[in-house]
Amino acid sequence: MKGEDQRPIKVLIAESDQVLADLYRTALEPNGWDVEVVHDGGSALSRIQRSPPDVLMVNGLPDIDAFTLVERVRANPSTHRLVIIVLLDSVSNLDVKRVRKLDVQAWLSKTRTTREELSTTIGRLVGQLVTGQNRDKA
Repeated sequence: MKGEDQRPIKVLIAESDQVLADLYRTALEPNGWDVEVVHDGGSALSRIQRSPPDVLMVNGLPDIDAFTLVERVRANPSTHRLVIIVLLDSVSNLDVKRVRKLDVQAWLSKTRTTREELSTTIGRLVGQLVTGQNRDKA
């Protein structure tokens, strides 16, 4: 699937665990998406400012938690409309309440979400991005 300008959809994965990041990349690249991985919050913020992706997948990072990273992205006028998926280590009531306040398009359990579910969720959100539909929560 390609964006409105027919370039590949750009997905930035911000994940500190190299093995998980590689699994996510392997699940997403067959869709024709341009997938990049960063392993810390500073690199994620720098990459987003330099060339904003279409989709940001984020988990806790060594130098910043996912919630703070999302808050910073949403506070910036040039990136506040970015499609964001938060990967939660646990789906506790506290985490879900906190993530709902962040205006993210989806949150997924890192331990319960299959590669197929991840790919399907991103595909649905990218489809909404391309067609200009309203952003919905997963």
